[in-house]
Amino acid sequence: MVDLFRKYLQNNISRTELQELMDYVGQPDNRAEMIALIRSALTDDHISPDQAEQLHQLLDGLDSHVLNRVKAMAEGAERKVWIKRRRVAYLRVAAVLAVALSVGAAFYLYRHETADNTVQIPQLADIQPGGNRAILVVEGGETIVLDSTQLGVKVEPGVIRYEGGALVTQVSEGEAGIQYATLTTSRGGQYQVTLPDGSNVWLNAASSLRYPVRFTGDTREVELEGEGYFEVAANKHQPFIVKSKQQAVEVLGTKFNINVYENEGAPATTLLEGAVRLVQASDRNNRRELQPGQQAVIRDGRIQVKPVNVSYYTSWKDGKFTFDRIGLSVVLRQIERWYDVEFEYDKAIPEVPLWGTLSRNVLLSELLQALEINTGYQFKREGRKVIMSQ
Repeated sequence: MVDLFRKYLQNNISRTELQELMDYVGQPDNRAEMIALIRSALTDDHISPDQAEQLHQLLDGLDSHVLNRVKAMAEGAERKVWIKRRRVAYLRVAAVLAVALSVGAAFYLYRHETADNTVQIPQLADIQPGGNRAILVVEGGETIVLDSTQLGVKVEPGVIRYEGGALVTQVSEGEAGIQYATLTTSRGGQYQVTLPDGSNVWLNAASSLRYPVRFTGDTREVELEGEGYFEVAANKHQPFIVKSKQQAVEVLGTKFNINVYENEGAPATTLLEGAVRLVQASDRNNRRELQPGQQAVIRDGRIQVKPVNVSYYTSWKDGKFTFDRIGLSVVLRQIERWYDVEFEYDKAIPEVPLWGTLSRNVLLSELLQALEINTGYQFKREGRKVIMSQ
C-alpha cells in the first residue's frame, strides 16, 4: 500500500491501482496504517498547499463511522447497478471513492485513462466554471453590470461601492421614499453584498436579493429568490426578516442559509449560529424556531425540522459542491446553475446517491468525468447542452 499511496500523491496511479488503494482505504481494520501514511506525507516539504489541505481533510474523515459506512455501501452495491461493458458496480466505486472524493481527490477521478493505463489531464475545449457576475438594478435609477474582478458591493450612506472602495452608484436616502436595489446573479454567477446595517449576504447562481439602501422602521426586511447565505448584524430592536414566496425568516443576529430555488421543490432554511423563527407565508400561525445545526423544510403545508451537517448546505459559498447521499438529479441542477448548462436524458433521471466534495472551480469536463466514474452514466457535451446516456 505504501507504493500505491506514493503513486497517488505523485498523480501517477492507474485506474486499477486506484481501485485497489480505495478498496484498502475502505477497510476499517486499515485505519491506523492509513492515518500513519497520511501523517507521514504531511511532513514532506514537497507537497503543495492544496495537497496538504486535502490530506488534512482526509485525516479528519477517517473515523470508524465513515469507514464502516463506506464498507457497507461497497459490499451492498454489487447487487445494484453495473457500468456498461465493465462488470464493475458503479455504486461500489462511488462508495469506496467517497473518502477520496470528500477531499477533492479527483486529482485522479477527474481524469481519463490512456493507452498506457495511466491518468492524464484531458486537453479539450471546455466550459469554465462560474464566477463573480451580477447585475445591480437601483429602482428609479440605472441598471449596472457589476465588475467581475470584485467580490461584492457594500451599501454606504448615499452610495453603493465595491468592496475595494470604488464607486458603483449614488442612491437616495430621503424619508419621502427610500430607494430599493436588487442584486441579481445569472446562471454561472455569484456575488456578495454588505447591507446598510453591516449584514453580509452571499448570493449563489440564478438568485436575487432586493433590499433598501437604508433600513427604517421597526424591522430590516429583504426579499430573496434562489439561494443566499446570511451573516446578520445583531440588533434586538430591529429584527431582520428574509422574505420569499413561501416563507419569512425572522432573526436578530445569526448565520444561516436559505434555498428557495423554485425547481428544488421545498424551501430549506439551515441555521449555523444564533436562532431564527420560520413563518409560513400562507399561514402566519404556522411557525417554528430553529437552533444551530437544524434545518427547516416546508413540505405539504408543514414545517419539518431536522438536525443536519450544516457544511453540506453552505460549502457553495466557499467554492465547493458538497454532497451527502444526494440524488443525481439534485446534483445535476446545481451543476446546471453554476456552469450555465442544460442536461438532457431521454428517461427520468435515476436517483443515484452521491457522497463527497468537489471543487466549484474546475472545468466542466473534469466534473463530468468524476460523475461518469461515480454513476456509470456517460456525459457528452454539445455546446452548453450535456447529453446523458448509459
